[in-house]
Amino acid sequence: MNIGIKILESDQTIAKKILNALRPELSKVFNKAISKIESEIQKALVSALKQEPEYGQLISGILRTEFGIADTGNVEVIVQRLAETTRVRVSPVSVIGNSLKGGIIIEAIQSDNISNIISADEAYVVDSKGYSMPWLEWLLLRGNSVLVKGYEVKYGPSPNSRSGNGIMVNSNQDWRVPPEYKGTAESNWTTRAISRLDREIVTIIKTNIEKSI
Repeated sequence: MNIGIKILESDQTIAKKILNALRPELSKVFNKAISKIESEIQKALVSALKQEPEYGQLISGILRTEFGIADTGNVEVIVQRLAETTRVRVSPVSVIGNSLKGGIIIEAIQSDNISNIISADEAYVVDSKGYSMPWLEWLLLRGNSVLVKGYEVKYGPSPNSRSGNGIMVNSNQDWRVPPEYKGTAESNWTTRAISRLDREIVTIIKTNIEKSI
């Protein structure tokens, strides 16, 4: 006995139905994976920020002395807050032509986030006269701008030093962020740290999506 099958629908129609069936399943996979992806990217960003030279200098080097940071715990708070700006969301999966379009969108350290963080108490150093110095803003955004005219940092132990190793003194020079650490909105401690994470982020996404299938 011969049995014949006649397919009434075109290949294109069949392919469209398959894609429409896959679309919600792919959305479920993405939605299942994003919280883990977000958490792991935040941890990776903390590590990346700490690997940049600015971090070490803020904790126990020239930047701590230059800014007069007494409590380095504030630096740790700032690092964590910078990392926690990372947000991962799903771009809706849709059928376009003969393929599925959609994916995962990652955002970190956007301009609004930076504005909130540089205005936090931990991002300021307050001197004995009540003057608040916005050290994080200076480091990330002010580049080579003159920050204190007619002064420079004199290194050495001093009871009047917030960091214990330097004081601001009158000078014929102007005080700026040390040139090797200066930052602007386009290039600074945070942008350099993020730029080194491309491969790691791809691995984090791939691994967690595979686990969610």
